Amino acid sequence: MPDRTYIGPAASGTVRTNADRLIRFTRGEPVTFTAEEADGLGDEWTTGGIPDGTIADIKKWVGTDPDRAAAALADEQTRPNPRVSLIGHLTDLATPGDPDAQEG
Repeated sequence: MPDRTYIGPAASGTVRTNADRLIRFTRGEPVTFTAEEADGLGDEWTTGGIPDGTIADIKKWVGTDPDRAAAALADEQTRPNPRVSLIGHLTDLATPGDPDAQEG
């Protein structure tokens, strides 16, 4: 069995390791990687990927990236008290070009 590196409780999301393996994790769940996988994950992993902060912090992290918006939306929906205004904003960004969302 390879040596494992404990990363600690995580925010929800997905991390692509340098070993090119996708790892999905849930808020507060301990996550382990091999040393090879953990090497080079950098700041995005150490902050848990999605910031656990204010609405402004999350909007800044997401920017206009639909993938980040989808990840932040999934994370926000797992919170005990999801922020409705943030969910609306993230939903709009995560589903660009949705023909049902456009007015004709």
